Amino acid sequence: MYSRLYIYIYIRVVNIYSEVMEKTDESLTTSFMILFTTLIENG
Repeated sequence: MYSRLYIYIYIRVVNIYSEVMEKTDESLTTSFMILFTTLIENG
């Protein structure tokens, strides 16, 4: 099970990454969100 701190850090990383990459590669951002959802469901 993932700790809340790990989840919080992961969310921050994804959010920052999304802001940086928003204009260049939306599909990759979507992949990150899918990965995040999978981690939550499995964790």
